[in-house]
Amino acid sequence: MAILEQDLLVARQAWGEGLIAVSKNMKSEGIESARKLASKMLDDLYGFDLGPVLFKPTLSGGMNTFRHRQKWSFVLFHGHNSQYPKIVALA
Repeated sequence: MAILEQDLLVARQAWGEGLIAVSKNMKSEGIESARKLASKMLDDLYGFDLGPVLFKPTLSGGMNTFRHRQKWSFVLFHGHNSQYPKIVALA
């Protein structure tokens, strides 16, 4: 199955809209609701619910280049994790 330019445009649009939705949800509904929405976004856009994924954050490298599980990628979208205090979330 070929990936078409239109497929990429749709995916980028969904990604951007998802980040905005998580951010708005955090402000209006609170952290738990935003966590649920961010989790759904990661499953929908990256397929974490289907198994391990080679998710590579832009500035990652070395032994921790890829995030194979949703919980390791989640903090990049949502933040609010004491284990990763230096990470600024996207949403």
